[in-house]
Formats: sequence, C-alpha cells, structure tokens
Amino acid sequence: MSLARVERADDQIVGRDGVPVHYERPMARRRLALAVAAVFVILAAALGYLYVGRESAPPPLLLSTAVRRELSVVISTNGIIEPVDRIEIYAPIDAFVTDLGHREGAELTAGRPLMRLESPQLMTSLAEAKAVL
Repeated sequence: MSLARVERADDQIVGRDGVPVHYERPMARRRLALAVAAVFVILAAALGYLYVGRESAPPPLLLSTAVRRELSVVISTNGIIEPVDRIEIYAPIDAFVTDLGHREGAELTAGRPLMRLESPQLMTSLAEAKAVL
C-alpha cells in the first residue's frame, strides 16, 4: 500500500492529494531518542556527582565548662519492687486487723505501731478476768 509516489530520487514525496509528505526513516527516530536519553543520563549523572561531591559546612561546635555537682535522676516506670530481705511478722494471738497506721510502702520508725488488732477470744478472756475481780 503506497501513500505517495516518487518521481525522482531528489524530488519531494507527494501524497495522492498532491500535498508534500514529510517522511522520516524509523532508524532516524530511534537514533534521536537514544541521543536524547543519553544526554539526559549524562546530565543526571553530572548533577548527582555535583550534589554528592559537594562538601557541606561542618556543624557548629558547642563547648561548655564541666562543673562538679550532685545529680538527681528520677525515673517513672511501672513495675513491682521486691525487697532484698523478707521479714515475716506474727501476732502473739489470733486476731483480726482493724487498722493499719501507715500506707503501703511507707517508711516506718522504731516504736510506732504497725497495726491495730481485735481478738474476740481476748475480749472474752478480758471480760471473764474482770468478772472474777
């Protein structure tokens, strides 16, 4: 299927309607595309080299004088604290604990009561002793 007729080798290609047709060979288009791609790759490589090879200014150096002082560090966290030494405390009588004189984890001093006990058996014994007097 011919779109144009050629009269002589150096004549223009003319279509059936008599209008000159511009015709490029397919190989010329491929060469042009490859040349454009090569220029783009070379340009990208040059810009990348300039960007990576560029030395940036070093960060500013901050200096200060060391001072000896007490450090206090507070760490907030969740967890359970286990004592190094465990001590079990026993009451000399059977009784119910009615009052704790401190909060859990509080520091206790010597001579301060740990808890208040109530014993029905002891109360009965006390009432019997008072009755005998």
